[in-house]
Amino acid sequence: NMMIGPIRRTTIIVNDMEQSIKFYRDMLGMKVYSEGPLRPSDFIGKLFGISDEKVKYQLVALRGEGSVVGTIGLFSILDPEGKPRQQEQRATSNIGVVIVPQTNMMGDEIEQLYQRMKDAGVNIICPPIERDVPGKGMSKRFTCLDPNGVMLEISSINVV
Repeated sequence: NMMIGPIRRTTIIVNDMEQSIKFYRDMLGMKVYSEGPLRPSDFIGKLFGISDEKVKYQLVALRGEGSVVGTIGLFSILDPEGKPRQQEQRATSNIGVVIVPQTNMMGDEIEQLYQRMKDAGVNIICPPIERDVPGKGMSKRFTCLDPNGVMLEISSINVV
């Protein structure tokens, strides 16, 4: 049996690249480490089932401080005039991404991040709750939606 290696990047199709970068960079503190240029491609159109002429795309990758895995890619598809191809983009709202700080956060820090996100108008699904994780201790976590409708779970400890 062939085994795959570690998953290094989860890519989210976004409708507004600038808004998405601001969310992951400014709200969650991730660092942009690769920002590809906006470029035309007929390959990307075929890959995503877009039947008309060339589209443009951009990929921006962010990661947490010191991470070598756990990269989030933001992927935008535009028509040849530079308008978002929202009708062609696949739904991503069923993807859940767990964000865990590099160092385990205390409950107060999760509460502060939650409050900052709530004050900024982030769509909160569940306010912070505590859970006893066997072998790991108490975990505090909350869930929210990013600007593209992707559910994020912000957790104080890595439970995996």
